[in-house]
Amino acid sequence: MAFLLGLLLGEPARAVEEGVLLRRLSEDPLTGVYAWLQRQPVPSASVEAARHHQWLGQMAMQLTDYSAAVEHFEAAVLANPYALGSRLELAIAYTELGNESAARASLRGLEAYRGETPLPPAAARTLAQLETRLSRGQSSTAGGWSSALQGTVTAAQGYDSNANLGSRHRTIPLNLFNMIADEAVLADASRAQSSRYSRFGLTANLPAGLLLPGSDQEFADWRLLAGMGAQRYHDLNSLHRRDAYLGVEWQRSQDQRLSTMLQHQDVDGIGTAWYLDADFRQLLAGDWMAQAGLQWQREPVGRQSQRLSIGLWRQWGGALMWGSASWQHKPDRPAGDTWRLRMGAQSPTWHWRALEAKGYMHLMERHDTEPYNYVFFGDQRRRETTATLGARASLPLMSALDLVVDARWEKTCASLELFDTDRWSLEAALEWHW
Repeated sequence: MAFLLGLLLGEPARAVEEGVLLRRLSEDPLTGVYAWLQRQPVPSASVEAARHHQWLGQMAMQLTDYSAAVEHFEAAVLANPYALGSRLELAIAYTELGNESAARASLRGLEAYRGETPLPPAAARTLAQLETRLSRGQSSTAGGWSSALQGTVTAAQGYDSNANLGSRHRTIPLNLFNMIADEAVLADASRAQSSRYSRFGLTANLPAGLLLPGSDQEFADWRLLAGMGAQRYHDLNSLHRRDAYLGVEWQRSQDQRLSTMLQHQDVDGIGTAWYLDADFRQLLAGDWMAQAGLQWQREPVGRQSQRLSIGLWRQWGGALMWGSASWQHKPDRPAGDTWRLRMGAQSPTWHWRALEAKGYMHLMERHDTEPYNYVFFGDQRRRETTATLGARASLPLMSALDLVVDARWEKTCASLELFDTDRWSLEAALEWHW
């Protein structure tokens, strides 16, 4: 509330007291303190802002998240060009990523701003060790790969009350050829089926420059993305799914991000689908972010479609709010094209010791442009409103291992009762980050 009043009244953001930070570090896991400090407002004074970003960078280094450390140290240098410690730490972070040219550029900046000012003995020793390491080319060896490769391994167990998205109705009304009113009794397979499930996931990303020797600087903003996953329902004979993706991401500082991704999905009982996505995001003034995306789909039945989407995000007082609209062009489909409007919000994070939790809500409106099935439903078009409420909690177990619990409830009201659904799910997952 104090931060919100500060925004409204123009009060400058205050720096986090070092004593408060040290007390948290002594009482809570490093991952929790890092997440807490990221949520604190950046001080208005340049020196204090640089120190704020430097703290974040030092924590990211301890967590071996060198890409994040680079971003934090760059922000520190932008806030205060004479932050010599941050310049040295920025060079170290670049070295750990295997980006020797960027590390040397940071050292040149350090020398330019240092002038005749002597470094403290500990910093001087670190600088000498770093220069020796760079002269030997240690950052471009396999060690550079191991430090630059990042990812997450997830193993989860959960329960889904409506795994097949079946209707909550036993009977549905029909309007045959738009003339004969009738009623159909749904088979059990078309109604909600609950099941326990197991889920496994793996994601990884790597600086593109590591695959192109001598091109670290040219491809410093590019990363390669890959992932795979599998989900199996223990109480069903179908709907087991397997996913995989490959992609590339370009990100300049924190302001712009462009990603392109090819995805493959196979679902037992449904078939195989392919997706090719392109997504661009731009940070705007005042904590706004804009998004635009394109997607090509090849569905299990062999049909193709294209989707265009735009969105807008806003962070305010620790909460996140967003809205988006998309149009999916589906040629040669009886139901025509599909419009979707989405909006959602995520609460500020609540804390109790090392435990973090947040709530979220989503609302989606879907409209088809043509009748869904003229033979059975006459000229009725498929229109749906889906509401989702959920909560997610995270508890650090070790420096790189988190326990994550997600609970959600979802309800869909549709113009065709075949698509009226109720659903709730509960999942517990172990996430290991490296």
